[in-house]
Amino acid sequence: MKNFLLLMILALIVVSCGDEEDVETTNINNTNESMEIAEPTATPIPEPTATPIPEPTSANYPVKITDKLNQNINITNKPKKIVSISPT
Repeated sequence: MKNFLLLMILALIVVSCGDEEDVETTNINNTNESMEIAEPTATPIPEPTATPIPEPTSANYPVKITDKLNQNINITNKPKKIVSISPT
């Protein structure tokens, strides 16, 4: 029984690894014309540019700001760090 199973596995391997000559190919445009393949061209890589750093403005504190929700915000002292949770 083990020999039969081994023989079947070997037969499956031989059949699955056989020549691909039997595979039928289909012409894409159904004509006998040969298809020209263009050589790929290199795409130039853009040079990175430095992000401009905004000039500091001299603001007098306290500063009053109205946000997009029409809420008035008072900033009493110059902030040391600004953290954005959302880009909006």
